[in-house]
Amino acid sequence: FICYCNGAVQVLELDQVTLFRQQRQVLGPLSLSLKSGQFCAVLGANGAGKSSLLSLLSGLDAPASGRLSFAFANGRHTIRQLAQHRALMPQFHALGFDFSVREVVMLGRTPHHGMCDAKDHRKLTDKALALSGMLDFSGRRYTRLSGGQQARVQFARALAQLNCGEGGDKLLLLDEPTASLDLRYQLLIMKCIRQLCDAGLCCVAVLHDINLAAQFADLIVLLDQGKAAAVGAPSETLTEPLLSRVFQLPVRVLDNVFPDRPMIAMP
Repeated sequence: FICYCNGAVQVLELDQVTLFRQQRQVLGPLSLSLKSGQFCAVLGANGAGKSSLLSLLSGLDAPASGRLSFAFANGRHTIRQLAQHRALMPQFHALGFDFSVREVVMLGRTPHHGMCDAKDHRKLTDKALALSGMLDFSGRRYTRLSGGQQARVQFARALAQLNCGEGGDKLLLLDEPTASLDLRYQLLIMKCIRQLCDAGLCCVAVLHDINLAAQFADLIVLLDQGKAAAVGAPSETLTEPLLSRVFQLPVRVLDNVFPDRPMIAMP
């Protein structure tokens, strides 16, 4: 399906989706609809089902029940065609080959081989490296980088896979993209995601930093023991009662720090 709503493409839809592992329900039933241009942050305590949701959206797992649909998928799609529209940055970034940074990012161009010339591949690779702040590191060996630098390379690889967001119905999936980054690069990556979403990309990111989610995301999915405790705008979902219940500790929500964006603090 492709649904155009105010010029935006409805990229994905989950309708009462569930996921089981070892006969235990770890997610759902969950319903969610996302359009191009939306940045969705998935929050929740450890074991709440955040990575399970990404596994469903990335195709690593199939739903036990319910319906999961993508604008770019139909009964005749191939794995390569899916990879042209959907990219995943995993939580862990280990690589067993001593590739250069550029070579790792070029791996993201694999689904597009034969569809554009070498000049376009290089252009999009350079753009992805620049967006992640890793262009000056393009000749360095990946295995010799710090954990945070490797994370930025993997972010660039996912962007290169999606043509850096060019075109419609692209879905970027990120599992804790800022976990190993210092403050400067946390902001760089989040601003980059926001910029790309404003240009039409759809992004779903698992985050542990609630304030980053509050500052940059359009939509919050707050998970609690595999179920949606709340789905909505940051101002609607990041409330003291909800956050205190989900994370099982008292929190304060301040509404006078950022315009129209809550800030969460521990009392």
